[in-house]
Amino acid sequence: MEVKPGLKIIIGLAAALLLLCPMESAAGVVNVNSTAAFLKIPAGARPAALGGMFVSISDDANGVNCNPAGLTLLNKKEISAMYNVWFADITSQLISYVQPLNPRASMGLSLLRYGYGTFERRTGPSTASTGEFTAQDMAVTLSGSYKVSGSLRTGINVKYVYMDIDSITASALALDAGILYNVDKITLGLTLSNFGPKAKFSVKEENLPALVDAGVTIKLLGDKLAVTGGIKNYLYDSNTIIGAGAEMNLNKMLFLRAGYAYSLEGTVTGLKGLSGGAGIRVSAFQVDYAFVPFDELGNTHRIAVSSRF
Repeated sequence: MEVKPGLKIIIGLAAALLLLCPMESAAGVVNVNSTAAFLKIPAGARPAALGGMFVSISDDANGVNCNPAGLTLLNKKEISAMYNVWFADITSQLISYVQPLNPRASMGLSLLRYGYGTFERRTGPSTASTGEFTAQDMAVTLSGSYKVSGSLRTGINVKYVYMDIDSITASALALDAGILYNVDKITLGLTLSNFGPKAKFSVKEENLPALVDAGVTIKLLGDKLAVTGGIKNYLYDSNTIIGAGAEMNLNKMLFLRAGYAYSLEGTVTGLKGLSGGAGIRVSAFQVDYAFVPFDELGNTHRIAVSSRF
């Protein structure tokens, strides 16, 4: 099969970006040189169930946070709300909305928040509590997507990131850019995420977790089965994650999902990389669930409800 010129360009761009990133650190040690770690966690129940490998799918409101190029795949408005129960009293909430503007353009908006519970404040060597404080992270994202041709779609995000722990806060603006390229039953996806100025905590400045995310999805069995795989490379953290996922569509009403992610530096290995979930669609409404285990830390559960209208 002859490879189309546009496909050659995208494959070459993805390969070049990934090769230019630091792929591995010595002795399997990950050098973390960025803040806002919550931006590394797959946002949404469906992407989480697929091991976070969603960059080449992005055909619902989760695309706002995964790959904005996919927003033009929706021909109706969609709103989605997700709630995530973590370990150690950590919770997260995600609200996303997509609005088609015309057959070639769409826009989206999302609010992602992580809450870390309440902590006792202590100062100096004393064990006596001097009060309590809370901590939270938030990201507000505005998306735009444009359909260049029947095969190529592009998208861009403007993101406001805010972090708050006790009386110390930090904020920053970041940009994401993504593309989707489709040939028959194969779709390639690529995003550059969290690029922008450093976030400033008091007098210290830290990088956001800039990410190069590339993936491919193949539709099989008359589009009933989607198999996806990808690679995520964090530029400042010398951390590379590879993974795969699969989604089975049963009569467009029941969806079964599974995924696995593996870190080349050893941060995600064994059962910690597994994920799974399911979805049920009734008329214009859909409920999605994702289960992700974290070994001795416990299990996490995501529940999302969405509607197209």
